[in-house]
Amino acid sequence: MAENKEKHMQNTKIFVSIIIGLVLAAFLLAYDAGLYTLGEGTSQYAVLILLLARMMIASVILYLFTITGAFKRLVSGEARLSDLVLTAVLTLAISLYGNYGGVEVNGVLVNFRDVGAILAGLLGGPIVGTIVGLVSGYLRFLQGGVVAVPCMLGTIMAGLLSGIAIRFWKGKLTVVRAIIISLIVELLHVIVIFPIYVLSMGTMTPDQVMATIVFCVPVMCVVTPLGVAVFAYFVRKYACVGRTGIEKLSWNKLIRK
Repeated sequence: MAENKEKHMQNTKIFVSIIIGLVLAAFLLAYDAGLYTLGEGTSQYAVLILLLARMMIASVILYLFTITGAFKRLVSGEARLSDLVLTAVLTLAISLYGNYGGVEVNGVLVNFRDVGAILAGLLGGPIVGTIVGLVSGYLRFLQGGVVAVPCMLGTIMAGLLSGIAIRFWKGKLTVVRAIIISLIVELLHVIVIFPIYVLSMGTMTPDQVMATIVFCVPVMCVVTPLGVAVFAYFVRKYACVGRTGIEKLSWNKLIRK
């Protein structure tokens, strides 16, 4: 009886999650089609609302992932090679979605690309996080623009630092820790890497740099931590994610599966 009730609750959550995802998708499609606007197209309010809606769609996908057998095997240390590949592909997809779903404001793409790299690091450690960050960052670099290089470096750093953080925390992820690592990554990205690069290269003036920071920091420091914190909330019933599960694996064990 209890098992049937739990299964029914899980099916209900899945159904509700899909409905939420579809509603948000319809909202975004209507906006992209120009059926309505959210004030000025470049206002912080409009950008924040759009990115939050897109981040919530990604959160629905993350929730559906956390109830799969692949995720449960991953955090228990019983993952197959296919589970690890799926994790890398999923986090990369979220990173790319965050990038291509971003909003360009005065030549700068405001986005949540770092979320995917951070999740890759938290789930797979610094190696997986850096790989996802490299691929996502390189694809951002190919888009070009005056901030292409600092954006690429920031995404690589996001995967690496989150992987190091989950090792330092011995694989235990909480909502507070998710927010902390996300804020560290975003602030280093926008306040350190971005201004140092563009000012040293002379591609932006100090006034332009300051205006970009003032616009981007409030938005990106809300959207990215929220996305990672939602993921941490979803996995709260597990003892760990990332290294504690991954470190039990061996290559021979993986290829036998």
